[in-house]
Formats: sequence, C-alpha cells, structure tokens
Amino acid sequence: MHIANSLFTQVKLFKEQFGKEFKDKLAERDLLTGPFYRINLDDMTIRQCRKMTDDCYLNAPLYKNKKPKAIDGAM
Repeated sequence: MHIANSLFTQVKLFKEQFGKEFKDKLAERDLLTGPFYRINLDDMTIRQCRKMTDDCYLNAPLYKNKKPKAIDGAM
C-alpha cells in the first residue's frame, strides 16, 4: 500500500518522480532536514526517523489534493 495522499509521501516515490533533481526538489520545499516518519500499518503507529531512508515518509504531499473549493454563499 502506498501512502501518497494529502498527508504523507514515501521518500521512494519522491526519488522515482524527480530522479536526479530529487535533492533539489526536497530543498526547494524545505524538506531536506526532515522531519521523516516511519509508518507501521500493522499496529497503526507513526514514529519519527532520525535519517532519511527510502522507506521513510515525508509529511508533505507529492501530489496536491485537487478538491473543489467551497463556493461563496452556498449552503
């Protein structure tokens, strides 16, 4: 299961998406220094990692959630 929603993105997906520009994209979004997280779906826990590895997650969406915005005056 890939967790690439509006909250987290796996580091591996960033590498696949941006290739050689991977570090530049992280620096551009101020993500090089972390924080990085390890997500365990078996016991439903999220723990912070000290180092970035491919199986860690970033608290940043790779793809923006494209939900429609609320319309002014609509109930």
